Amino acid sequence: MGVIGPVGLKVSLGVIGESARIPAMGGIRNQRAFVFFVSLAVWASLTACSSTTKIDLATNSYIYTSPGYEAPRSTEEWVFVQRVRDERTPPDFSKRDSIKTKFSDKVWGRSIPVMIEDVLMDEIDRSRIYNGISSGSLGVPGSRDFVIEPTLHAFYRYREAMLGGDHLGKRRSGAYGALRIRVMSPIGADGNREVLLDKVYQDLVLTSLRRGRPQEGVVLAGRAMQNIMRQAMSDIYESNIRATPGAPIKK
Repeated sequence: MGVIGPVGLKVSLGVIGESARIPAMGGIRNQRAFVFFVSLAVWASLTACSSTTKIDLATNSYIYTSPGYEAPRSTEEWVFVQRVRDERTPPDFSKRDSIKTKFSDKVWGRSIPVMIEDVLMDEIDRSRIYNGISSGSLGVPGSRDFVIEPTLHAFYRYREAMLGGDHLGKRRSGAYGALRIRVMSPIGADGNREVLLDKVYQDLVLTSLRRGRPQEGVVLAGRAMQNIMRQAMSDIYESNIRATPGAPIKK
């Protein structure tokens, strides 16, 4: 079930988001059991290993799982992915009917922009939208390369305590991400690149309201980024095909 969040954002409720529902497994009781065991597995994997090496969005499959997007066809061109630009600002927790507290980012073993850059590179490579991929850390794009410029606007986890109404005393956790993707064409005859896509992808994932201590939200953060990547890969593919309608393709 989804609700509408800030600025019209569609919100996924629970650890399992709307776009990746659990198959029917005997009703709500089994679904809750499934979520419990996933959370237990995450806890076990994180407590058994060093936090500086294992709590990593890009390498821990309990936290982030690829949406598995694969393009129907690929162009012959390569893509050059710029380094993720970090333009995060502190979250606005001014809502009056609850108290929100941001979880520390120290739980992550590496910086958030670096982890998201790795996730983005892996998803673009896995999608097979392009014939090849190179990184902004390795040089400059060629004239025939597509260029992707990612900008991180937000990526945080928080806990929320309700202050009134029927939910007084109940709590939940949330994770929110916002990533801007800008795709540019190869250099044209006029010496310029055309902007093919410029969009901010965002997702908010929430647990259900309950009494007791809310979870830390690393799994929620992984699910938010998964939903963002699922949307972005499809749009990148569509922008690429529109830009090269007559280009050679590989099926």
